[in-house]
Amino acid sequence: MLIFRKQARHNEFEMYDLMVAAAAERHAKHTHVIVDTWPKLTDMKENVILGSFSWLGMSSHTRWIKRATSIAVGEYIATPGDVARDYLKIKYPNRRRISYEQRGEIMRHRSQPLYALPAYIPDATYLDIKSAYWSIMSIVGWDVDYFPGRWIGIGEAMDDFPFAGHKLARNCLVTSGLNSAASIWMYEKQKPVARNFGNTFINFQLWALVQDILNGIALELYNEDIIYYANTDGFILNTKDRTAAASIISAWGLPARDKKRGRCSVFGAGKYRFGDNENAEQAPGNHTRLFGIHDVPNARWLRARLNDLSELAQPALGWEN
Repeated sequence: MLIFRKQARHNEFEMYDLMVAAAAERHAKHTHVIVDTWPKLTDMKENVILGSFSWLGMSSHTRWIKRATSIAVGEYIATPGDVARDYLKIKYPNRRRISYEQRGEIMRHRSQPLYALPAYIPDATYLDIKSAYWSIMSIVGWDVDYFPGRWIGIGEAMDDFPFAGHKLARNCLVTSGLNSAASIWMYEKQKPVARNFGNTFINFQLWALVQDILNGIALELYNEDIIYYANTDGFILNTKDRTAAASIISAWGLPARDKKRGRCSVFGAGKYRFGDNENAEQAPGNHTRLFGIHDVPNARWLRARLNDLSELAQPALGWEN
């Protein structure tokens, strides 16, 4: 099988310099204020765009940036979203194109896998896919061409991204491709409203591929009766099943890692407790089972294809399965 990957147009250092220039341009347009807590909205005298990492005063052009998630880009400060969008704008100046038929498959509803079987596990392991979003992008590229069940066309190499070690910045590369409404605090109405400003970085192909992979893995673990809990890329299971679970993840061409081990109680979605203490032994009580794993019609094809691409990419990625 011959697969040709387009190499990045810039190396990591050239890309970093270009991103510093983009940050400088943004600082020339807006006053940046670093905060530990958000200002009080009712004290604002202007409309304010409310983001996860920053707020923007629409009249004063003031940006309030949360210190905890801020990133230094040269002598300038930026958010994880800034870093992702600057990188994408430099690397992919043209909009993604997609056929009508392909769009119908890509736009089918998808979301992260979510599963919880309330239980007390005397010896549990929390196993996750190491840097799941980044690991997948490193294999297929941000500009992957994906048609479920037909092809995965790998995109340009991602080895020029200067912030590969920053989890939030990496994840924003994926979420920046979604079309979501912004929340704006309306000063005169004293309430927030939703508004869609559009998105030049729309990339539902990457989102669809990532969610198909994560749901495919979660469903395989569920069908093998291995997991008590799944949330996006993390799984809680009996430690005796750890090897089997890691083998399933490896068969998808992705690396697995242990994050926690010990006594564990699973209560529900996002609700579990690890620890050698009395609380960890409490029974889940009346909590109910939750199942939110989506079927992936072409899971076997997808697993085989991703594993093949992973084997080709591993020497450059620096990890092995």
